[in-house]
Amino acid sequence: MGFKPGDAIGKRPGSTREPISIEVKRGRTCLGQKSVAREREEKKEALADVSSFRSRLQNNSAAANTKWDLNKAQRVCRNLDEKVGILTPLVEPWYWPPQPKPKPDTDEEFHDSEEEDEDAGNIISPEGQLEAVINYLRTTYFYCLWCGAAFDDAQDLTNSCPGNRDDH
Repeated sequence: MGFKPGDAIGKRPGSTREPISIEVKRGRTCLGQKSVAREREEKKEALADVSSFRSRLQNNSAAANTKWDLNKAQRVCRNLDEKVGILTPLVEPWYWPPQPKPKPDTDEEFHDSEEEDEDAGNIISPEGQLEAVINYLRTTYFYCLWCGAAFDDAQDLTNSCPGNRDDH
């Protein structure tokens, strides 16, 4: 066929000197999608890792539980404060659940209020907020969020309540 060892492959003298390598095609993509197919396979392999999947589920579940518990603690705190005549949170505004805000009339007001909300939420994590509100309820009202009961005094609370969510 005219091939001479050491010469280029093809009619032109400056062509490739090495034979074209074989690359096995995987998946159902067309020939031009080799790099996209590889990226998809790598993503599938990363998602298929069972341990990372389980840890993501556990983290998402723990975050959802924390938000739920924080909302519950904030509502209890507001109710107990209002029973004794306190009309605004004494310690921090986030000790009570956030009040729905009316829609602003202009776009500038809307953007300003969004930035304030984001800054307020970034100061303390939801876990830290939950711990602070629970400590406030336990020390001020001798109330256990997990028992759902108020106790007579600190000693009664300590003796009757295990203290954390996992022990209830």
